[in-house]
Amino acid sequence: MRYDFRLLGDLEVRVGGDRQRPLPLKPRRLLAALLLEPRRHVTRSRLVDAVWDGEPPRSAHGALQVYASQVRAAIRDVRLVHRAGGYLLDIDPESVDLHRFRALVGHATGAAPAAGAELLRRALAAFRGNPLADLGPGLLRREFEPVVTEERLTAWERLAELELTLGRSAELVPQLVQLTREHPLRERFHELLIVALARQGRTADASATYRRAYRLLRDELGVDPGPGLRAAHRRVLGAEPGHSDQPGSNMLPRDLTDFVGRAAELTEATRVTAGPRSAPALLQISGMAGVGKTVLATRLAHQQRAAYPDGQLFVDLHGCTQDREPLAMESALGLLLGMLGAEAGPDPALNAARWRALLANRRMIVVLDNAVDARQVQPLLPGNSASLVIVTSRTAATVDGAHPIRLGVLDPADAVELFTRVAGAPAATDPASVAHVVRLCGHLPLAVRLAAARLRHRPAWPIRELARRLDDGLRLEELAAGDRSVEGVFEASYRALPEPEQRMFRLLSLVPGDEFDVPAASVATGLPVPAVRRLLENLLDRNLLEQHRPHQFRLHGLMRLYAAKLWLLDRAAPLWTAPVTPLPAGRALPRP
Repeated sequence: MRYDFRLLGDLEVRVGGDRQRPLPLKPRRLLAALLLEPRRHVTRSRLVDAVWDGEPPRSAHGALQVYASQVRAAIRDVRLVHRAGGYLLDIDPESVDLHRFRALVGHATGAAPAAGAELLRRALAAFRGNPLADLGPGLLRREFEPVVTEERLTAWERLAELELTLGRSAELVPQLVQLTREHPLRERFHELLIVALARQGRTADASATYRRAYRLLRDELGVDPGPGLRAAHRRVLGAEPGHSDQPGSNMLPRDLTDFVGRAAELTEATRVTAGPRSAPALLQISGMAGVGKTVLATRLAHQQRAAYPDGQLFVDLHGCTQDREPLAMESALGLLLGMLGAEAGPDPALNAARWRALLANRRMIVVLDNAVDARQVQPLLPGNSASLVIVTSRTAATVDGAHPIRLGVLDPADAVELFTRVAGAPAATDPASVAHVVRLCGHLPLAVRLAAARLRHRPAWPIRELARRLDDGLRLEELAAGDRSVEGVFEASYRALPEPEQRMFRLLSLVPGDEFDVPAASVATGLPVPAVRRLLENLLDRNLLEQHRPHQFRLHGLMRLYAAKLWLLDRAAPLWTAPVTPLPAGRALPRP
């Protein structure tokens, strides 16, 4: 029996095309929480929060079982598995409209412009209204709706960019007019509308669009238009015949307004790109999952836009993305060529040559995000010296000629500032608890953001309640909002490891102390020193380990929790042929 679950509007369950009778509100919230994470274990505490909006009755656990029974009765042919401490809904993610939407958007990333535009239109057609509109103003809506709305609007922006590349500005103008009315403070829609109008020869209408956006931003937010909107207006005012057909699009993700810190890294990057050179300026930003590599690359690219007026391109290479294969070189080249209005041919070598030729006389920024390694990036590098290329990767192996920037966690003060900006006013009332929360997050930017989002979506919680939840044994489960989680990005890094490195990573959770050396890890794992040294170096290269002193390794606190969780899940299976020997107390290293 074919089920179709729909979250992008009112929650609907369809069987063979027929809409089923809706469940009562609380079982419906339970089902929605499980559909957001198909085939993943969802903890009881998270489900209780979702069903009762963070204010459960004393009988919540018993009532949750009753609601789970009602869900089972409504979807009899689907397995709802009760596991210790939670539930798992065993369904194909493709049976949920949200996950189909995300898959189509992902496939569009590596497609040629015409195919990509078609995929994005199919993806956006899944929306029937506001996500989970019938669940009331509770936790799920507060967490889920902003995330999915942002994904939807980003998809619209990408579709508009592709339509402009394909010369379809006439059909695009009415859609962009509607989007600017529905989202008047989203500058990118105004910018794209200005470009589309200019390409239709409607210069006066394009200028009027800029003036309306200018007044709106000043009146509503007290700010001036951003550099992208101003640049679009300047191009309209100074455009010569045919100028609108020239590449110059800004395809960067939006620059986060709550960005904090990274002053040293931005200064270093600016210094490297400023001097004379005979090859493209090439920066490689590496670091552990969740440390903010893409955010930093995006901020740097936006800061440098004025120096590279011929366009700013961004490609996600999916080197470490859950449930996605890395983008093949042929697909990446096809996407980059499409952004410049060129079609890729069947010969990869000719496509690479054409890509380099198109950039030969242009000053452009190219962001190659989430690369697997240097081999994936090398064929995509331009040959001229006038462009800037920014590569991000979780691996430390440097692309030839690149200036490496190794990104660590935030300074404590910057982590507190980030939490305060994301959480809003409540964070200012208890600075001691805020400092405690960001310490529990290990000052990892993604963890800090998710913790702050949890607090913002639970206005009844004092910060001490968030700190209490993070301080117990379910910290990783708490560091989640919508479909984003610390555990999810760690899992993508872990799954990309070869099996021996996966086993070593799990066993490292048994090594006591904040830091350890090769002999200590050898004693704890029962492996010979040469094998341990090689495995630790491989984990360090992939940023699953840290090294702050020679010969000493450490696991980030959240990474250690994740490794321990994996070891516990796998403890019944033999991990090595050699016995695992507990580390003697005398071998534990002192805290740094």
